[in-house]
Amino acid sequence: MRTAEQKTYLLMAILLGGLAMLGPISIDIFLPAVPNMAADLHVSIGSIELTLTAIFVGNAFGQILYGPLSDRLGRKPVILVTLFLFGATTIAIAQASTLEPILLWRFVQGVLLASGRIIANAAARDQYEGDRLGKLISLIFIVSVSASVFNPLLGGILVANFGWQSVFLVMTFYATCLFFAVLFYFNETLLKKDKSAVNPIQLYNNFVFISKNKEFSTCMLSGGFAVAGFVAFLSSSSGVAKSAFGLEPQTYSFYFAGVISVLLVVTYGSSHFVHKIGMHPLILTGGFLQALGGASMLIFTWMEIKEPWVIFAPMAVFLIGFSFFYPLSTAKALTPFKAMTGTASSFLGFFQNLMGAFVSATLAIFIDGTAIPMAIAIAICGMASALIYVSIGARPTSQV
Repeated sequence: MRTAEQKTYLLMAILLGGLAMLGPISIDIFLPAVPNMAADLHVSIGSIELTLTAIFVGNAFGQILYGPLSDRLGRKPVILVTLFLFGATTIAIAQASTLEPILLWRFVQGVLLASGRIIANAAARDQYEGDRLGKLISLIFIVSVSASVFNPLLGGILVANFGWQSVFLVMTFYATCLFFAVLFYFNETLLKKDKSAVNPIQLYNNFVFISKNKEFSTCMLSGGFAVAGFVAFLSSSSGVAKSAFGLEPQTYSFYFAGVISVLLVVTYGSSHFVHKIGMHPLILTGGFLQALGGASMLIFTWMEIKEPWVIFAPMAVFLIGFSFFYPLSTAKALTPFKAMTGTASSFLGFFQNLMGAFVSATLAIFIDGTAIPMAIAIAICGMASALIYVSIGARPTSQV
């Protein structure tokens, strides 16, 4: 029988994972809709991919808001307000008939959904530290990623039967369910509110102070390249699957789900290895696999092999590495900052999502109907992530 502490730990992983799932829900279920949406709105696939750039840019700037706000007001009230507003944006997008308002609302949606992962990470750090924190963040990541296995499949079915607008109505339903779950089952984790957390001068000083920590800055930059490589796949793979390999949305969704299933299984395994092996060796292993996956994809696409596996198989290798690298480097980056966890989480998320948005925007410009631009981006990001972590190194520091 589970102890009360184990049950609390599991409930926290599920709730915080549900918050972190806002991002995958907003992106993955939408991916099969990209070609149909482009045809319906009479724009290019690259233009629709800019809606993903908009959400990544909004998400980056949203990161800055919620750490300090939740440090000042508490985790629970901030997430309840953002969930309510998020649901409203999904309804607005479903009713839009041109690209411009969709770009605007996706940006706003990105600002709002940033609250999910930021507050999830901060709430985890409120209660745990060290390897136990690393395990919880890995479990949060597992819960959030689990939906990514089914989201594209659901998106493909919805688009085929009800049109692209239906995927946004499903987002509305999810936000509503999560709102009530948080309202009734989430207990405030912040024991002491920081009244100066939203003071602009104090905020600037905190960001400067945090950025000077070598462990944090190393994990932030190397993790940012890992995120950017994943974003390159998310933003471009559906268009590449259609233009380069002729895959229909539902077929693409099966390939995507298969790749994400690998990520889910390995992340689950990594959460059990943390206590035995430690975060640092697992991060190193993840960095190597990210580099290997990215380089393999570039080689295969450069050889002009016209089979979908040339992007999906190497991406599976990349994501095996990502499943080790990202959640554990996040935990390692936040470990030194018990007194300002929300602010540190915001700074981390802002920088990493801005890197992802830059890669997404660049790919939307250079998309040429082949897989090569996407493969180049993923290869560069995978190798940079590994090299930065290895060359700079991250060593334990004292808590502040």
